[in-house]
Amino acid sequence: MIRIQADASRQSGKDRNATLLFDLVRRLAPISRAALAKTSGLSPATVTVLVDELLQGGWLVELGVSVSEERRGRRPVNLAVNARRGAVATLEITGGGYILSVYDICLGKLAQLRSNRMAQESEPVIRQLHAQLEALTLSNAQLLGIHVLYPGLFDRESGRLGFSAVIENWRKSSPTLLCDLREAFPAARVMLSNSAAATAYSAFVHDMREPPLPLLVMTIQEGIDAGVILPGGQSIPVEAGHISIDRCGPLCNCGNRGCLETFCSATALLARLKAAGFTPDCEVPDGVEPLDAQLRQTAKAFSDGDAAVRSCLHAYARDLDCALVSLVNLLGVRAVRLGGLPQQLGSPFLLLLQRTLRQEFHVLTASQQLDLQLFDCRAEDVRQAAVMQTLQAIFSRT
Repeated sequence: MIRIQADASRQSGKDRNATLLFDLVRRLAPISRAALAKTSGLSPATVTVLVDELLQGGWLVELGVSVSEERRGRRPVNLAVNARRGAVATLEITGGGYILSVYDICLGKLAQLRSNRMAQESEPVIRQLHAQLEALTLSNAQLLGIHVLYPGLFDRESGRLGFSAVIENWRKSSPTLLCDLREAFPAARVMLSNSAAATAYSAFVHDMREPPLPLLVMTIQEGIDAGVILPGGQSIPVEAGHISIDRCGPLCNCGNRGCLETFCSATALLARLKAAGFTPDCEVPDGVEPLDAQLRQTAKAFSDGDAAVRSCLHAYARDLDCALVSLVNLLGVRAVRLGGLPQQLGSPFLLLLQRTLRQEFHVLTASQQLDLQLFDCRAEDVRQAAVMQTLQAIFSRT
């Protein structure tokens, strides 16, 4: 279950508390004011004032009296989130097109459209979003926010999209996309986030163990994305895939040599395995991506003790640990979460990675211990976290 992490750098104390109460009601409804005060640690008076504001704003609704809390006198009234208050859209720009999704404020998915056309112009995206809202019988005014996720660099003030390692023709992306969305949906809070930073935030808010901060989150697939969660909850992107671990190494598509991506992407690992004489079975079950099937077979061969696979993954672990140590020591992170390829290889690979880190490298943290774990990187989790970030921004009144 997702939990919200308020960005202390952008919200006032009152706004953070309102965000906290909204999220608790969303996760725990039906719930009374008294239970909210107990769960949140806020005073009953503060909860009463903020809940009244959330009710007046249409964010919450009263369901009726609670029968679960035994007490004398008047029974407490239960609260729930008003799912009909409005909707939030997410627009994910990818290397092969874009994904447009609409959610209610309880994080229920209402609609989704996938396009294999690049977002070179704003007009088709806006037209499709209008069509989704019309099909859901929602007005433009009921669209509370739009969160654009972009896999590359951008100018935060102007919203202009820049270099992307995964979008071949990134220069053709609509330079006025954010401005056009704001003009078409003036009531909506339009936000722009780097996809890697959004994934890092998602990994953090879905981790019920609440890892220590700063937290580095890295996702390894055909490319390598990373983001850091700072104390306070702010997420920032890190170009981890283009850190050079060998200045005489292979030429990367970014123009540098020896980038981590040329050694540790999924494509690079499969090339290593092929050179060592191991080629995963090309038969792919229905509903499974070819890359996922190949990595599953690689994980099984590793667990079964295949000598070529074990040798390749030992070398792979050393290269990945080399980059991780550099990032940890540079950024001062206290925990690392790895998704994508490492997660698909499973716990045996994690143990290898942890052992190699201890034996061959030195992590310069205060405790000399690094919390290194795997996480399941799911696109739906990232979208839901983006919706929560948008709602958080709306509550911040900025």
